[in-house]
Amino acid sequence: MSLYQDAYGFTLLRLLVDGFEAWLGLLVLAVIAGTLVPRWRRWVPRFALVTGTLAILAYGAMNPAAWVAGHNIDRYLDGRPIDIQYLRDLGPDAVPTIAERLPAQLARCIIDRAGLSLAGGQGLLEWNAGQARANEAAARLPQVADCAPILQPLETTPRF
Repeated sequence: MSLYQDAYGFTLLRLLVDGFEAWLGLLVLAVIAGTLVPRWRRWVPRFALVTGTLAILAYGAMNPAAWVAGHNIDRYLDGRPIDIQYLRDLGPDAVPTIAERLPAQLARCIIDRAGLSLAGGQGLLEWNAGQARANEAAARLPQVADCAPILQPLETTPRF
């Protein structure tokens, strides 16, 4: 998986697969320990349940969309191709990372094309913390009159 991510970048699914592989490796070690020490055998299912629950909570708490956007932007800043359509698809949780890490005009164009800074209602029941952070980050970016010359060179990059 690491070679694939190095060649093509991260996605939410690739990140989830990494976490799942690590969790399975931990379970294999627990089964081996349960085999070698018979009194630990009854703890293996509980261990699997607790570590699985913690892994799911950690995945949600780490803001995976922002993490993926950050790693893909790092690749772009190192001179590797970037899939701007995938950045757009990451949603509002990725907007603060896009706004902070990419050049301002490019970030504005990506965010505006995806409509990420405009979504979300204004009412109490429609409020969303991720969308509020996206709106704040997008508000700090300068307006761009024509995004075509900025995005055109990047849109010819093949999607991976």
